[in-house]
Amino acid sequence: MTQNIKIELPKIINAFNSGQYELVINRASILLKKNQDNDFLWNIKGLAFQVQRRYQLSIECFIKAVQINPNNLAALNNLGISHKKSMDYTAADKCFNKVIKINPSYIKALINLGNLRNETLDFAEAILFYKKAIDINDKISECHLNLAYSYQSIGEISRAKEHLNKTLKIDISQTRADKMLSALIDYTTDKGHLSSMIDKETSLELTDEKKIYLYFAIAKAFEDMKDFNKSFAYLEKGNQLQKDNTTYNYENIKKLSHSIKLFFSNSKLKFNNKEISKKKFIFIMGMPRSGTTLVEKIVSSHSRVSGLGELNIISNIIFNNVIKEHEIDTKKIDEFLNNDFLTSYEFYLKNFDIKNEYIVDKSLTNFWYIGFIKHFFPNSKIIHCSRNAKDNCLSIYKNLFDTHEGWFYDQLELARYYNSYEDLMKFWNKMYEGKIYNIEYELLIKNPDDEIKKLINFCSLDWEDACLNFHKSKTAIKTLSVNQANKPIYSSSVNSSDNYKDKLKILFSKLN
Repeated sequence: MTQNIKIELPKIINAFNSGQYELVINRASILLKKNQDNDFLWNIKGLAFQVQRRYQLSIECFIKAVQINPNNLAALNNLGISHKKSMDYTAADKCFNKVIKINPSYIKALINLGNLRNETLDFAEAILFYKKAIDINDKISECHLNLAYSYQSIGEISRAKEHLNKTLKIDISQTRADKMLSALIDYTTDKGHLSSMIDKETSLELTDEKKIYLYFAIAKAFEDMKDFNKSFAYLEKGNQLQKDNTTYNYENIKKLSHSIKLFFSNSKLKFNNKEISKKKFIFIMGMPRSGTTLVEKIVSSHSRVSGLGELNIISNIIFNNVIKEHEIDTKKIDEFLNNDFLTSYEFYLKNFDIKNEYIVDKSLTNFWYIGFIKHFFPNSKIIHCSRNAKDNCLSIYKNLFDTHEGWFYDQLELARYYNSYEDLMKFWNKMYEGKIYNIEYELLIKNPDDEIKKLINFCSLDWEDACLNFHKSKTAIKTLSVNQANKPIYSSSVNSSDNYKDKLKILFSKLN
């Protein structure tokens, strides 16, 4: 190692640890011009790209590092992570398994294999990988946290709680475990956890991210106890802090909506009748917390249906190929529409163990791209879930999502986004009249027998009583609604917005 690198490496590491990723990339690039065979530099440059979500560039860097040093297990593990983020699960799996083959005790790769199995809904195997990691070292909080997630997804709530409590025993500041645990506890009968969370707020030095998890968890506890004033106080703190750490511009939403409506209003686009797939696709979409998970659980309870949750494949492909600066790229659109989209879509589906001919894709944001779906999947079934706007928006405001979008956390921006969604759905329903099945959450709750039978009939499926008894199904669920969808239908969330009508005046007054 040259003297120059010895001097520069600590600076690059410090820059990375302080979040100065562009500086890391620039300094590493300069050093690599004369030190092409330094695998550490390639790895840290790749990590900087990875944090910025520039996954293809990160992959190129990690590959360089591994070519130089095949035993650089950190780079090989990081390569797997970038492949996973790019939804190339086969390549990710190969990387992680290669690490394990070289070093069977490399815990990070075992955890990442578990995470990969979670992603593809193979929760049983995910649990095995996490347990292998725990057998090597049972003091890693991340392992117990992810294991709890797997157990929760398959409805094994007591085991989920067990590992969430183990997570907190190892690391009391791991407030993500508090947030997960809060969803599983009824605070009308168990106030011990609430006391411990309130104590953490004042006794621990927490990062903003950890504070956010804690605030949302405490808010849920006070809501259980019907102390809506205290609940909202913590919701407001959590949302404000999340907003402060999120960039968002409503003008981008307006541009995208206008561009999509303009294109499909003027387009002579016809349905692509070349669809030749043995699979039959059901797309369930709508706003978060609008009942989409419940509807997916009902449909997926049918013996001929496989529910795959929120794939986000279509939105990723479209956004990466024909959306430029939040508008449809007219220079690329013709070529894109003539491409074999189905092959690209099914490439990702190979990551899942699909046993049935009917596939449910419950990607919420697909409502933006219904025109594309009707073009590429003309025989698919589109189900749009809607809910009372105030109840829906309240439920979004009081939940913390893995995908941090700025409109979640501000009353005005939430109302604006909701209105844009509602406007776009009116557009699609007019354009594809009778082709979209609109199911209202309140009607489903009020009259489940009739509504579920109409839903199953729309999907061109024979009736099965299992669809009425959906809560008994073993279908795994990954979303925030896992606990609700695993219960029989209940009506307590209808008109829940009344509890916060004095607190959310801005939001409610701006809804159309």
